[in-house]
Amino acid sequence: MKPLALFMALILALPATASPSSLSLFGEGTASYLLVRVYDARLYAPAQTPVDRLLDQHTPRRLSLEYRVAIDRADIETAAWRTLERQHASTRLAALRPAIDQLHGAMQSVQPGDRYLLEYQGDGTLELYFNEQPVIRLQNPELAEVYFGIWLGEPPLSPRLRAQLIGRR
Repeated sequence: MKPLALFMALILALPATASPSSLSLFGEGTASYLLVRVYDARLYAPAQTPVDRLLDQHTPRRLSLEYRVAIDRADIETAAWRTLERQHASTRLAALRPAIDQLHGAMQSVQPGDRYLLEYQGDGTLELYFNEQPVIRLQNPELAEVYFGIWLGEPPLSPRLRAQLIGRR
């Protein structure tokens, strides 16, 4: 097989999560709770993206969470809502609640080794994958900003993890 044909075959064989959006590893870390390592996280964004532009609606990004422990879906949802309620006014969350509920409704409980991938294309498309399989696709740039903000906004779910993800240890 010729090199170009081989290259094209490899590109076409990549899963949807490996889109050609030229995302690079931005930062990585581990979320812990009471000395238990809960999940490993990796944030991808275009190279040279300033930290203050990570939540911009035109900035593509990907967050990978690989779980080390079993967690019930309801507990994932509760942790997300607690963080969102600390970060945003109730009126903003009320407007976004149908979209957040739709995203949460597509989630499931996790076991060690399971992986969620949240990907924003920078064009308004937010996608959630579970163990490499697409789960839901939503067109909502504001939802993407708010939901990625759980890890990257202020105050984050975990200040230590946020610092690791944005490269400031």
